[in-house]
Amino acid sequence: MAPPYRPRSTQYLDGLRGYAAVVVFIHHYSRAYLRNHMEHVYGFGDHQSILQLPILRLIYSGFPMVAIFYVISGYVLSYKPVHDPQAGRLLVTLSSPAFRRGIRLFVPPIVSTFLVMLAIQCNLYDTTGHPSLHRFDSFGGQLRDWIQFVRLELLSLWSWDDSTSYRYDPNLWTITSEFQCSMLLLLSHLLLARKSSAARLVFWLLFAAYAMQNGIFEAALFHIGAFIAEIRALPHFTRNGHDGLLYRYFWTMAVTCGAYFASYPDREGARTPAFSWLPSLTSWQPFEDCRAWQMLGAIILVFGLSFDNRLQRPFVSPVAQYLGRISYGIYLCHGPLLNIAQRPLLLFVWDFFTPENDSNTVFWAAFLIVLPVLFFCLLFLATAFWWLVDKPSTRLARWLEMVTELEEDQGRH
Repeated sequence: MAPPYRPRSTQYLDGLRGYAAVVVFIHHYSRAYLRNHMEHVYGFGDHQSILQLPILRLIYSGFPMVAIFYVISGYVLSYKPVHDPQAGRLLVTLSSPAFRRGIRLFVPPIVSTFLVMLAIQCNLYDTTGHPSLHRFDSFGGQLRDWIQFVRLELLSLWSWDDSTSYRYDPNLWTITSEFQCSMLLLLSHLLLARKSSAARLVFWLLFAAYAMQNGIFEAALFHIGAFIAEIRALPHFTRNGHDGLLYRYFWTMAVTCGAYFASYPDREGARTPAFSWLPSLTSWQPFEDCRAWQMLGAIILVFGLSFDNRLQRPFVSPVAQYLGRISYGIYLCHGPLLNIAQRPLLLFVWDFFTPENDSNTVFWAAFLIVLPVLFFCLLFLATAFWWLVDKPSTRLARWLEMVTELEEDQGRH
């Protein structure tokens, strides 16, 4: 049963986040067997697959989608502060997301990793690909190990060390950085509460450049999201969906360029014909990393979508909105699902067709059959997770906020 639909002014961002979560699932599904193909682009060496062409390869490119997550988070967190910047109300505007953010972000992965811990104890979870993850002989030992993981890895809130393994689900590195960058962005809004819109725009760009120079790409993306929200709040841009042909053409080209930059390959970009000209455009050190080009693409893509209603239509469809509402469940459930079910299902399908045949055709047949099966399983799990975990955690955060506010009010009297 799908979650109820509630239209919002940023609903196209919800749809974009939903599609991005699906792409992350496809990325991790494919990476186990096609890593070399995924890291290169059409034209380099013997890589000649149509799916490796720029823009088309975004259907399985994971990091650009994660970059889109961060830009969207920065945009959404900044939406109210920049649209209602009155100093008297700003403290309330900022305190609510600051209080609820940690509960909203960390309760669901605590539950999902607890279920992973149970799967490990039941010998359903493959730990061979995770050197730091072990199955203990007793439930008590496994439980203590999981508690230590939650305390020292998942909730290592103020460490920017990227060497943490997140052994119960490696994908959770983004959750910790989401919280860190959220708090940093809210602090930035507080610091800029009495500044003009122009001053805030300059700050967002300067801070993003500073963060990139220091290798903290996630913080840069959050602040660029705030920059886009600030631009959208300006009086000239409050009306969306102009009908001028030149206006529509400009933003269409912007989104296309963003998708092109986001397609920058993970390896050998400077030696790939379609992208070899880009490194010559700048000598800035961050752009020696392929992720900087992919980040730039994600930024331009979100920026372009924010100014043209026509381009937003695919992301406000019922399917996109449904995926957006369960996107957190998709992200948290897809890793454990793949670890438990992907290899056994592929082997089952392979043996069903030709157990003694190891041809490329049989591999692709099994690969393409198992993908939709796992995807529909993921939709079911993510929807259940939305109803049973994600939605209650949101209510819990709201309730705790109301309780603490009530206690404060009673204390004043």
